[in-house]
Formats: sequence, structure tokens, C-alpha cells
Amino acid sequence: MDERAAVDRRGVLGAVAAGAALGAASAAAAQFGSVLGSVPGLAERSWPGQALRIGETLIGVQSVRGRCIITTIDPDTGEQDLDVLRRIHRQFDGTMALNCWVVRGGRIRVGQRAEVIDLDADPPPGGGWITGKPYRVTAAD
Repeated sequence: MDERAAVDRRGVLGAVAAGAALGAASAAAAQFGSVLGSVPGLAERSWPGQALRIGETLIGVQSVRGRCIITTIDPDTGEQDLDVLRRIHRQFDGTMALNCWVVRGGRIRVGQRAEVIDLDADPPPGGGWITGKPYRVTAAD
């Protein structure tokens, strides 16, 4: 697959958005880690199981991300707009953006090209306070 896009803002890829359909204030409230531009339609929904190569950096794409009530709060004003989440549910089946992980770290710069490639790696096991599954910590020998 040879889909390409450019990194529009921020340096660490946490989410890839189809958020333009929600408008500028709503996209900000969705709290995307990074946004790729020039992605046709909802093409990113076909990326889970693949990876994004941005320079030397490799970002694994695990799944399409379900959105929660936090997306209704504008981070600049603190005002809540419940219609944001209603539109996400109506237009995108309640999901927007991608759950990703870093396969190979590196520096990502605004304007760099991103390429969707095949990936032969599994995501790390889930954990952390938000999932109710604390990360396993083992002592070094």
C-alpha cells in the first residue's frame, strides 16, 4: 500500500484524525496527539494492523479509537458541547482517530511525509489505570 500523508502539527503521533468534519473547535476538543493531512476520506480506518513510517520513526496502528465525553469539552474555553459526541456517534459510529504505539522511535517534524506500510509486529499488552489493568513491573536480576 502506498498511501502517503504529511504531518500537520505536533511531534508525537498519538492519534490520526478524520476530525476536519467536526470543525476547528471540535477537533481541538477531540485532543488528538498529532494530525495527518492529505488523508483521503476515512482511509485511516483501514490502517489497523499496519504501520505509519515517518522518516525513521515507525508507528504501529492498533485500532480505531472510541471517543468519550471528554471530546465535548473545548480545551481553550472549558465549555461543553454535547453535540460533538453526538456527531461522532452519528457520523463515525462513535469512533474517531487511531490507537497507536511506537514500534521504532525517532523525531517527527511538521511537514514530513507519512507512508502506510505492512507491519509484522504485535502491539504491547494494554495496561495502565485507564483500563483497570496496571502495568506489570518486574525487578531486574
